[in-house]
Amino acid sequence: MEDIKGSSFLENLRCLIIKEMEKRHWDMTEMAIQCDISYRNLQSILYGERKDIKLSTIAKICNVLNFHLFVVDNDTEECIEKIEKINDKHKQSVYDYIDYIYTTGKH
Repeated sequence: MEDIKGSSFLENLRCLIIKEMEKRHWDMTEMAIQCDISYRNLQSILYGERKDIKLSTIAKICNVLNFHLFVVDNDTEECIEKIEKINDKHKQSVYDYIDYIYTTGKH
């Protein structure tokens, strides 16, 4: 399984996980259960003990938090925050358009 390395990527991921856990009022136990990963694995990610994370683990976390994998990039965080303010009916259209752009390579 491929591992993801890179301190800024992992730091961004940690910050987003913590922000979402706070928003949902989840503790680490609940987050680990929802993501189907071990408590210890989540703990090591959040405490910065892990320097590499399996792509499958990142995908599980992103799936639960409704994030696309590119969301953890600093350049897209402001855009994502603006998208989050859009009502749910239009939000899916925005995400579909973003998916289209990235899957077709028209970015």
